[in-house]
Amino acid sequence: MSTRFPLLHVPIAIVKSAIARASLDKKLIISLVLVAIAGLGAMYGALSATIAPSFDHLEQSEANRQIERTQAALDEFARRVETAVRDYGAWNESYDYLSNPTREFEKDTFSLLALTNLDVAGMAYVRFDGTIIFSRWIDIEKQIEVQTQAREFDRILSNPRLLAKAQARESVRFYTKIGDQLSAVSTARVIRTDGSGTPTGFVVMARKLGSSQLTDLLSQDANLVFAGEQARIPQVAEDTHRMLSVAVRDLDNRTVATVYFIVERSLSALGHRTLWIAALASALVMLIALFVLSRLIKHLAVDPLRTVERHIQRITRSGEMVPLPMGSRSDEIGSLMRSFNLMMSQLKDLREQLEIQSFKLGRTESAVGLMHNVRNGLNPVSIILAQVTSGEPLVSQDNVDRAIAELRAGPASAERQQKLLTFLDMAYETQSRQLDGLIEELESARTYLTRVIELIGDQQATAHQRIESQLCDAHAVIEQNAALARYSATGHIRFHVSSARHSVIANRVLLSQVIGNLFGNAVEAIQAAKRKQGLIEVSFEDSICQTGPVILIHVRDNGEGFNPDGAKQLFEQGFSTRREKSGGLGLHWCAHAVQMMEGQLTLASDGKGLGAVATITLPAGAAPSADADPIPQELLPPDHADRAEPVPMHGSAAEELRREIRNRQ
Repeated sequence: MSTRFPLLHVPIAIVKSAIARASLDKKLIISLVLVAIAGLGAMYGALSATIAPSFDHLEQSEANRQIERTQAALDEFARRVETAVRDYGAWNESYDYLSNPTREFEKDTFSLLALTNLDVAGMAYVRFDGTIIFSRWIDIEKQIEVQTQAREFDRILSNPRLLAKAQARESVRFYTKIGDQLSAVSTARVIRTDGSGTPTGFVVMARKLGSSQLTDLLSQDANLVFAGEQARIPQVAEDTHRMLSVAVRDLDNRTVATVYFIVERSLSALGHRTLWIAALASALVMLIALFVLSRLIKHLAVDPLRTVERHIQRITRSGEMVPLPMGSRSDEIGSLMRSFNLMMSQLKDLREQLEIQSFKLGRTESAVGLMHNVRNGLNPVSIILAQVTSGEPLVSQDNVDRAIAELRAGPASAERQQKLLTFLDMAYETQSRQLDGLIEELESARTYLTRVIELIGDQQATAHQRIESQLCDAHAVIEQNAALARYSATGHIRFHVSSARHSVIANRVLLSQVIGNLFGNAVEAIQAAKRKQGLIEVSFEDSICQTGPVILIHVRDNGEGFNPDGAKQLFEQGFSTRREKSGGLGLHWCAHAVQMMEGQLTLASDGKGLGAVATITLPAGAAPSADADPIPQELLPPDHADRAEPVPMHGSAAEELRREIRNRQ
């Protein structure tokens, strides 16, 4: 397009650049505006091609009807003259007058009163040879005879063409100019009343027709302009009025005069007004549609996407897996939000499992390091002991014993005694040196053993060291886990969390894992009991124990419950009430985690089918202020104190969530 229309290259580039830099809602609005402008232009072109020509055609049809009506009025005016003259043509007295003219007939027929009654300005009897027996022209308004116009009238009567046509036809009618006025002239052959007799001449009548008479005939202003009088043609504004003209023909079918009349261009003006009204109405409708569509796009798509973006940024900053607030939308955006919340629940479980695995891995690595250090410390001891147990003495004990026995037996030669004493002295020194070396090696072994004992002691102290705890809002932790469980539950389960806020001394991560595991167990117990309406309630209780004030967190459900006699068995490692257990965190781990936070976890039930209650006891923290709100209100679902039931899921998503719940068991 830029090659064919180079002038459009710059604006198109500007529009493309603006769209590329704009946000999603602005891109959609700009696209809609461009489409609306193109549609409005196409609509205006279509309306221009239909409405305006249609109204112009109607106006032209109305003008043609007006012209036809004018022509009919002119013809009717001339026909009335013809009717009157034919009455005189078929009259015995007229027939006799042509044969024998008399003064009495002329006096009665051509009197001012008679012509006035006939409403004719001129009348004459003419023979076919051109002889005018008698003619007269009067001014009806002034009631006088006008000689000038009478002579013009006589000249017309002597026209050979008129004589020929008057003889050939029973009657002839035409318009001609007599003086400064237009007159309708008509002839009729003179015969007897019964139609007999040979016509020898004809009678002629003329009736004047002026602009005022035309106005009365047409019921609208009309102007009669003779040929050559162009200056008298009225001027009109062509955009609002239209000039129509009708030619008046003479005996030879030539234009002797033209009738002009002005009509308003109401239909074409109405057509243009209709076109503009339609265009403006279309533009208004498009503007309203654009406004509504822009608001709908912003409300239904852009705002939810921005909410998701802000929520992801908030999670990125805080690291808290808080569920995305959502209403009861069932469209693609609602499905996206539900999938996002399900993903958040799964990510939370995975992160908790990763943290547990990291903790276990850390302990494993610590144990491996300890064993490595112990092994390194015991290796020298093992070598020393091996040397001590397997080493041979440098001097044989039997030889020493024989030498001592020989000295005790009796006197011997001096040389022999000296050798025995020298041998015993050397043996004593040798054994003394060997004993000193052994004592030194044993001291080294004791040093290595002491180091091993210290390593083991350090590891034991670390193992019994308390985990890091801090002041945390138990209500906020429960709210977050309840929201995640609510969005990921497969069934009609309602959560009710007490509105009272309590702070406890605990590790927030471990507490969140314990609460999430308890909610997962409650959800699975409700599903196992096949409840139509599941309910999980969380309440808080203040209490005092030997160590000080504590907070009791009660998690009740209306699930399948259990036999009270088997409550202790539930906390055994690896125990599960489900046939298909997947080795999740379990109650054993939860109880151990609560114990590490200097708390206690208990589980109670009134029996099978009567639900269960899990109680977490933790050290109480400082009371939160009345206006404290750790969780932003926009992150809390509506009516979070008594949540509506989540929409049940089906198919693979439900199976996947069931596996996740079983994993957390």
